[in-house]
Amino acid sequence: MANKKHPVLIGYTNRLLADGLESMIDGSGDFAICGSIPINRLTEYLKAKNSFEILLIELKYPNNGDLLFIIKLKKDYPLIRIMLITQLASLELSGKLIDSGIDAYILKSSSKSDLLAALIKIAEGNNFFCSEIIKSKLPTNNNHKNSNEIYLTRRETEILSLLVNGRPNVRIAKELNLSESTVKTHRKNILAKFGVKNLIGMIRYACRSRLLDYGPDGFCIGCPHYK
Repeated sequence: MANKKHPVLIGYTNRLLADGLESMIDGSGDFAICGSIPINRLTEYLKAKNSFEILLIELKYPNNGDLLFIIKLKKDYPLIRIMLITQLASLELSGKLIDSGIDAYILKSSSKSDLLAALIKIAEGNNFFCSEIIKSKLPTNNNHKNSNEIYLTRRETEILSLLVNGRPNVRIAKELNLSESTVKTHRKNILAKFGVKNLIGMIRYACRSRLLDYGPDGFCIGCPHYK
């Protein structure tokens, strides 16, 4: 790569994370941070100035509103290369985000080397998508045909299974040798991935999507989703 430094603007939802990204990127030698802007001020900022090459957007869990926002950004500013950093959303939405025209998409669980590799790729005019995101574009495994829209980690699956079987947070923490606050964090993340607000919504979603194996009789006697 040439010695030219590629200017990067960060649009963030988490100031602390943006600070960390600035530190990693500015110290890489190939890129220069030209600013960090809260997401809710990004449109206003872009109208005032557009003197950067790469826009790095940090979100928690992207939703359909974020998808429409990114599509509009690509339409209004086609020369800007957009890189998305988020937690893992549903695989369906991840696929739509890839199709929106973004140039790179990595998860917050990615390493610094992944971050810099993605930046280098898009600076060279290529795309970069981490492996978990690529899964959203692959044919669905028939063994998981009813759960392809949501990806849960192994730990989240364990906690979900215990939650739908009536275990309270404190007992789950004890059974899995975790702190209660860690269990609460996983529970909050599962709710966000399912797009529901409470335990009842979580159970209904898990049941209807068959995200867990309840055995031949299903979770509830006479459940229509297991006939």
